[in-house]
Amino acid sequence: MEEDGFGVDVEWRGAAGNGRATVVRALLEEAQIKHRLRQGVDGRSWTLRVGPVAGDQVMRLIDEFLW
Repeated sequence: MEEDGFGVDVEWRGAAGNGRATVVRALLEEAQIKHRLRQGVDGRSWTLRVGPVAGDQVMRLIDEFLW
């Protein structure tokens, strides 16, 4: 990432993936964790880029939001 820290990209596909990406995005917003949601060029995939995240917080991020 451009800033210090790590970035985590998660991609979902299909209608169910859109719903899941929306839920995770809302949780990240609530927790005030930086992120961006992008729709794929195919219109059927969504990538959520999270970060920057400090190295010692990556596992917490995965456990609490992305698992």
